[in-house]
Amino acid sequence: MIKVLIANEHNNYSLKLIRTLTKEKNIDILGIVNKKNDIYGYYECLKPDILIMNIKFYDIFFSDSNNFFDLERKNIILLADKINKLYFYNSNKIYNIIDFDSAQDEISDIIKEMFEKKILISDFQLKQQIQQLLLKMKLHTNEYVGMPYLIDSVICCYRNPSLVLDGLDSIYAEVEKDFEYTITIDNIRWSIDNIFRAYKKMVNIDDLCNIFDYYDIGKNLTPKYFISLAIEYLDKLNN
Repeated sequence: MIKVLIANEHNNYSLKLIRTLTKEKNIDILGIVNKKNDIYGYYECLKPDILIMNIKFYDIFFSDSNNFFDLERKNIILLADKINKLYFYNSNKIYNIIDFDSAQDEISDIIKEMFEKKILISDFQLKQQIQQLLLKMKLHTNEYVGMPYLIDSVICCYRNPSLVLDGLDSIYAEVEKDFEYTITIDNIRWSIDNIFRAYKKMVNIDDLCNIFDYYDIGKNLTPKYFISLAIEYLDKLNN
């Protein structure tokens, strides 16, 4: 279920949005917040996937105490009039800004789009899930220099599955970019290959079959094959 919190001062308008959204089977409305000062408490307590917020509450972004927008994801939809819309497209936490008048027609499709693009889960959450997966495989993240690059490779491919088809060079080029070119593609490849060379000596096929639903025992666990398996694992976990 996609959990949605609405922050808006006009109850009648919010109720119209709720009537629209509750027609969707996979959307759960957590509640309505009427006052700006209450948004932080409700957000922290209810932990919504998406916050739909009136643009009048925009200054909460600049409050030092309310740092819950520091999550690494664009999960906020702003409700605005046409005049105010232009000023907020540069925010790295706002996914979309929609007019009050058209929101009821557009809101469900926008939320579906956010879900399909896999942006409702932050990179931080994905990193935690991948680390748990690696622990299940008895791969400890602090034992290998290449672990940050492997984890980032999985996240890049989870966000953009076509990278897997493009091959490791394309994947590692994205990782190189994420690390701001402080490491080369060749170093990334070497570091990740070292992980799998070491893992071959300790791998337990039964464990892998228990962890991954579609593990092919006839295939070697290469970096590319692991990334494909990890994406399937994350999809199952987050859907």
